[in-house]
Amino acid sequence: MKKFYYLLTGIAMILVTIIACEKASIEVEEMQAVQDEEVLFAKGADKAIICHYDDGLDEYGNYESEPQWIKISISKKSMEAHKKHGDKYDWDGDGYYPENECGIMGEKDEYDCDDLDATVNPNADEIVYNGIDFNFTKIKLHPIIPIKNFIVQIFKVLS
Repeated sequence: MKKFYYLLTGIAMILVTIIACEKASIEVEEMQAVQDEEVLFAKGADKAIICHYDDGLDEYGNYESEPQWIKISISKKSMEAHKKHGDKYDWDGDGYYPENECGIMGEKDEYDCDDLDATVNPNADEIVYNGIDFNFTKIKLHPIIPIKNFIVQIFKVLS
Protein backbone atom coordinates (compact mmCIF):
# COMPACT_ATOMS: atom_id res chain seq x y z
CA MET A 1 0.00 0.00 0.00
CA LYS A 2 2.90 2.29 0.78
CA LYS A 3 4.25 1.81 -2.75
CA PHE A 4 0.88 2.82 -4.13
CA TYR A 5 1.03 6.15 -2.22
CA TYR A 6 4.56 6.79 -3.47
CA LEU A 7 3.42 6.10 -7.01
CA LEU A 8 0.37 8.37 -6.62
CA THR A 9 2.53 11.13 -5.10
CA GLY A 10 5.02 10.81 -7.96
CA ILE A 11 2.26 11.11 -10.58
CA ALA A 12 0.81 14.15 -8.79
CA MET A 13 4.22 15.85 -8.73
CA ILE A 14 4.72 15.18 -12.44
CA LEU A 15 1.27 16.63 -13.25
CA VAL A 16 1.93 19.73 -11.13
CA THR A 17 5.27 20.24 -12.89
CA ILE A 18 3.69 19.86 -16.36
CA ILE A 19 0.88 22.28 -15.53
CA ALA A 20 3.30 24.83 -14.06
CA CYS A 21 5.57 24.62 -17.11
CA GLU A 22 2.61 24.97 -19.47
CA LYS A 23 1.35 28.05 -17.60
CA ALA A 24 4.83 29.59 -17.68
CA SER A 25 5.04 28.85 -21.41
CA ILE A 26 1.73 30.67 -22.03
CA GLU A 27 2.94 33.66 -20.00
CA VAL A 28 6.16 33.79 -22.03
CA GLU A 29 4.18 33.69 -25.29
CA GLU A 30 1.92 36.52 -24.08
CA MET A 31 4.95 38.61 -23.06
CA GLN A 32 6.56 37.95 -26.45
CA ALA A 33 3.41 39.09 -28.27
CA VAL A 34 3.33 42.33 -26.26
CA GLN A 35 7.03 42.93 -26.94
CA ASP A 36 6.53 42.26 -30.67
CA GLU A 37 3.70 44.79 -30.74
CA GLU A 38 5.83 47.36 -28.91
CA VAL A 39 8.66 46.81 -31.42
CA LEU A 40 6.26 47.38 -34.33
CA PHE A 41 5.04 50.64 -32.84
CA ALA A 42 8.61 51.71 -32.01
CA LYS A 43 9.60 51.14 -35.64
CA GLY A 44 6.73 53.40 -36.68
CA ALA A 45 4.69 50.72 -38.38
CA ASP A 46 1.73 52.42 -40.02
CA LYS A 47 -1.58 51.12 -38.75
CA ALA A 48 -5.11 51.92 -39.77
CA ILE A 49 -8.47 51.31 -38.12
CA ILE A 50 -10.97 49.72 -40.51
CA CYS A 51 -14.46 48.26 -40.31
CA HIS A 52 -13.81 44.65 -41.34
CA TYR A 53 -16.41 42.09 -42.44
CA ASP A 54 -15.78 38.73 -40.78
CA ASP A 55 -17.80 36.10 -42.64
CA GLY A 56 -17.45 33.66 -39.75
CA LEU A 57 -15.81 30.96 -41.87
CA ASP A 58 -12.62 29.14 -40.94
CA GLU A 59 -9.92 28.30 -43.49
CA TYR A 60 -11.86 25.17 -44.53
CA GLY A 61 -15.13 27.03 -45.25
CA ASN A 62 -16.92 25.88 -42.10
CA TYR A 63 -18.83 28.33 -39.92
CA GLU A 64 -17.03 28.93 -36.64
CA SER A 65 -18.96 32.10 -35.71
CA GLU A 66 -21.77 34.33 -36.92
CA PRO A 67 -20.86 36.76 -39.72
CA GLN A 68 -20.25 40.23 -38.28
CA TRP A 69 -18.62 43.62 -38.83
CA ILE A 70 -15.76 44.36 -36.42
CA LYS A 71 -13.35 47.25 -35.92
CA ILE A 72 -9.73 46.11 -36.35
CA SER A 73 -6.29 47.68 -36.61
CA ILE A 74 -4.28 46.54 -39.61
CA SER A 75 -0.96 47.31 -41.25
CA LYS A 76 -1.29 49.83 -44.08
CA LYS A 77 0.57 47.30 -46.25
CA SER A 78 -2.49 45.03 -46.18
CA MET A 79 -5.01 47.78 -47.03
CA GLU A 80 -5.48 46.81 -50.67
CA ALA A 81 -6.59 43.27 -49.79
CA HIS A 82 -9.16 44.64 -47.34
CA LYS A 83 -10.42 47.16 -49.89
CA LYS A 84 -10.99 44.39 -52.44
CA HIS A 85 -13.40 42.49 -50.21
CA GLY A 86 -15.45 45.50 -49.13
CA ASP A 87 -14.06 46.61 -45.78
CA LYS A 88 -14.89 50.20 -44.82
CA TYR A 89 -12.14 52.83 -44.52
CA ASP A 90 -11.48 56.41 -45.60
CA TRP A 91 -10.25 55.22 -49.01
CA ASP A 92 -10.16 58.70 -50.60
CA GLY A 93 -8.24 60.23 -47.66
CA ASP A 94 -10.57 63.17 -47.04
CA GLY A 95 -10.92 62.47 -43.31
CA TYR A 96 -14.39 60.89 -43.51
CA TYR A 97 -15.36 57.21 -43.44
CA PRO A 98 -18.29 55.90 -45.48
CA GLU A 99 -21.32 54.83 -43.47
CA ASN A 100 -20.42 51.56 -41.73
CA GLU A 101 -21.69 49.06 -39.19
CA CYS A 102 -18.78 49.65 -36.80
CA GLY A 103 -19.73 53.26 -36.10
CA ILE A 104 -16.37 54.69 -37.26
CA MET A 105 -16.91 58.25 -38.43
CA GLY A 106 -14.74 61.03 -39.71
CA GLU A 107 -14.24 64.60 -38.66
CA LYS A 108 -17.19 66.19 -36.82
CA ASP A 109 -18.80 62.73 -36.43
CA GLU A 110 -20.11 62.64 -39.99
CA TYR A 111 -20.01 59.99 -42.71
CA ASP A 112 -18.55 60.36 -46.20
CA CYS A 113 -21.19 60.23 -48.91
CA ASP A 114 -18.74 59.40 -51.75
CA ASP A 115 -15.61 57.63 -50.59
CA LEU A 116 -14.12 57.45 -54.07
CA ASP A 117 -13.84 61.24 -54.44
CA ALA A 118 -11.99 63.34 -51.84
CA THR A 119 -13.70 66.55 -53.05
CA VAL A 120 -17.09 65.16 -51.98
CA ASN A 121 -17.53 65.06 -48.19
CA PRO A 122 -19.71 66.67 -45.50
CA ASN A 123 -17.28 69.59 -45.08
CA ALA A 124 -16.81 70.36 -48.80
CA ASP A 125 -17.73 73.73 -50.28
CA GLU A 126 -20.67 73.68 -52.67
CA ILE A 127 -20.09 74.90 -56.22
CA VAL A 128 -23.22 76.55 -57.51
CA TYR A 129 -24.78 75.36 -60.79
CA ASN A 130 -22.48 72.42 -61.41
CA GLY A 131 -25.09 69.75 -60.67
CA ILE A 132 -22.88 67.97 -58.07
CA ASP A 133 -23.80 67.87 -54.38
CA PHE A 134 -20.28 68.18 -52.90
CA ASN A 135 -21.29 68.28 -49.24
CA PHE A 136 -24.20 65.84 -49.43
CA THR A 137 -26.85 68.24 -48.18
CA LYS A 138 -29.39 66.47 -50.42
CA ILE A 139 -30.66 69.87 -51.51
CA LYS A 140 -31.87 69.82 -55.09
CA LEU A 141 -29.14 71.53 -57.10
CA HIS A 142 -29.53 73.49 -60.29
CA PRO A 143 -28.33 71.64 -63.34
CA ILE A 144 -25.47 73.00 -65.39
CA ILE A 145 -26.67 75.96 -67.45
CA PRO A 146 -26.55 75.07 -71.13
CA ILE A 147 -23.80 77.01 -72.92
CA LYS A 148 -26.20 78.62 -75.42
CA ASN A 149 -28.45 80.01 -72.66
CA PHE A 150 -25.40 81.14 -70.70
CA ILE A 151 -24.01 83.12 -73.65
CA VAL A 152 -27.41 84.69 -74.29
CA GLN A 153 -27.62 85.73 -70.62
CA ILE A 154 -24.15 87.31 -70.79
CA PHE A 155 -25.06 89.32 -73.89
CA LYS A 156 -28.25 90.53 -72.15
CA VAL A 157 -26.23 91.68 -69.16
CA LEU A 158 -23.60 93.37 -71.31
CA SER A 159 -26.16 95.11 -73.55
